[in-house]
Amino acid sequence: MHGTSAGNTFCKYNYIYIQKPANGMRTSFFPIFLLTVQLVVAQNPIILSDYLQQEAITDFQLFYLEDETCTIEPSDLFSGELDLVFRPVDFADPDPFLSDPGTGSCIWFRFFFVNRSTRQFSFHLQPGHFTDFEEFRLYQDYDNGLVTVRKSGNHISPGSKDVNMGGSDDLRLYIPPGESDTLYLWTRISEGNRLSELTFSVSTHENVLQKDRSKRLVFGIFVGIMLIMVLYHIPLYVKGRETSYLYYIMYILAFLLFFINKEGYIYEITPHFTTAPINTFLLEIFLLFFLLFGRSYLDTRNTLQSWDTILQIAVWFTVGGLILAFSIIILQGIGIFVPFYIQLGGLAINIASSIGSLFLAIVPAMLLTRENFQPARYFLFANLFLILGIAMNYALKDYFLGKHSLELGLTLQILAFSIGLSERIDLLKRSREVAQRRIIDQLRENAALKDKVTRELEDKVRERTYEIQAQKEHIEKQNKEIKYSFDYAKKIQNTVLPRHEV
Repeated sequence: MHGTSAGNTFCKYNYIYIQKPANGMRTSFFPIFLLTVQLVVAQNPIILSDYLQQEAITDFQLFYLEDETCTIEPSDLFSGELDLVFRPVDFADPDPFLSDPGTGSCIWFRFFFVNRSTRQFSFHLQPGHFTDFEEFRLYQDYDNGLVTVRKSGNHISPGSKDVNMGGSDDLRLYIPPGESDTLYLWTRISEGNRLSELTFSVSTHENVLQKDRSKRLVFGIFVGIMLIMVLYHIPLYVKGRETSYLYYIMYILAFLLFFINKEGYIYEITPHFTTAPINTFLLEIFLLFFLLFGRSYLDTRNTLQSWDTILQIAVWFTVGGLILAFSIIILQGIGIFVPFYIQLGGLAINIASSIGSLFLAIVPAMLLTRENFQPARYFLFANLFLILGIAMNYALKDYFLGKHSLELGLTLQILAFSIGLSERIDLLKRSREVAQRRIIDQLRENAALKDKVTRELEDKVRERTYEIQAQKEHIEKQNKEIKYSFDYAKKIQNTVLPRHEV
């Protein structure tokens, strides 16, 4: 093909110069019958157009070559000597090598592109989203002997990737309108790589940029709403020290981390340091705070004690899955092989936690709704939004709404939770006010009763005092009468009897 400008800063690549035959023809020394086989199993071209939107590369558009010793050089490929050794990839009946490749071996893929567009010359070759391959190298030669090498993959630093966009492994290729070219892609098989899961698609550069802008806009709005909710509820937690607010804030932050990793934005600043399912670890964190929030929000400790015990068991089960997922990430990050059954066990715990968390949180909410606990209704509606978002994400994944339905469902869930929290806090305030009024009324009743008892005691004391005083006066009167009688009798005695007899 004709050389194109290599000055685009969007991609980073190296140059290799290959000496071509003087007549420009590629020579081959293979027997005639191999040429016949090549004609029978010809490689279908990948048609490029102006409106290409992530077109999948299908059967017989992709050819591969095993390189067990990793000794094949790009010059061997561009010279044409190995053209007849490439075999087609048949997705319906894959070659055994593609199902179980040897670790440490290399593989070359061959693509034949035909650009039928009228204005597009820049396209993206897109390996499957978030593949676990360490490195890809895309080689493209020009008529002047210049070969560009563009790199991508998990172990390539973001600054060295050909396209640093959302953690993707895109590789750019340049073919002028009306021309065709053959490109070669190299990769090495490492532990855990599955060639059967490696797929490719191709898009125009403009389409990739447009989708990325749309994706970032939606994600930016989503993150903005989540951060506003976090910043709004932090002062409420500090003021009231209500644990529901704390778990609500942590729930939002956990889901934000999950989405940032899911969309690949974290890999724009750091390479994939491990092939472990980090999303599983982040999802366990999200489920943990979901259970803690649901338990605190529904106040199952006081409203449904039997379900509260079950929720506590679920919390500790999720903590176990969280520890297991974290251990797998650390072990794989430092290069220690983790047996498949352990990874499978972690995945099983994650699935059980996901399904069980929703079930164990929704059932108590339904029971409390029947008892007219108003915040439980908001809890049910909030989780219904999330479930609908997940369902639409799978059912309408090829449409714009389906691709962003999870963010939409989560946003509605968070807003419903916020309204429910406000309702719950108002309910708690009203309950506390009623309790305070009851306490005040009780104190008033106690004070009135105290006053009544005091008055009764005072009356009894006065009455008793009056009785005692009356008795005292009566006794004193009697004493006076007795003394008077005694004095009178003595006087009579003194009068009647002679003095000497007295």
